[in-house]
Amino acid sequence: MPRMKKDGTAWGKTGPKKMYTPEELQAKVDEFFDKCERDGTPPLLPQMLLYLGIRSRNTVINWCKDDPAYQEVFDYAQLHREGYLLGRMVSDNKLAQGCLNALKQVENGGYLDRPADSGESKVTINLVGVGGADAAK
Repeated sequence: MPRMKKDGTAWGKTGPKKMYTPEELQAKVDEFFDKCERDGTPPLLPQMLLYLGIRSRNTVINWCKDDPAYQEVFDYAQLHREGYLLGRMVSDNKLAQGCLNALKQVENGGYLDRPADSGESKVTINLVGVGGADAAK
C-alpha cells in the first residue's frame, strides 16, 4: 500500500494522488456491500470507510469537492444503507426503533419523524357560527 497523507491521498512521483479513481471506488464499495450481505453484517458508514482504507470523513468531503463522480459513489452507498435499514425496519418489529434511530443520521438518510420547523407560524380563524365576518369588525 502506498504511503498516505492525512487527506487520503497517496504520494506519487508527481505529487499526491487519490487512493481510488471513481470507478475503482465504486467497485470497492460494491465489494464491501457484497461482503456485508455474505456476513450478515449491517453496511454502516464507519465500517465502509475502514474497509476502503479511508481514515477520515474529511477525506470523503475533499474527494467529493474535487470531483462530483466521487459524490455520486457516496450517494449510491447512502441509498444502499438506507435501503438496508428500511428493509430491516419493516420486516422485524423488534428492530424498528433501532433502524429508525440509524435512519435519522444524516449519513443514512437524515429522516425526520416529525415535520421540520419552517420558522413560520400560521393561525386560521374560523368565523362560521359566530355572526360571520361582520361580527369580527
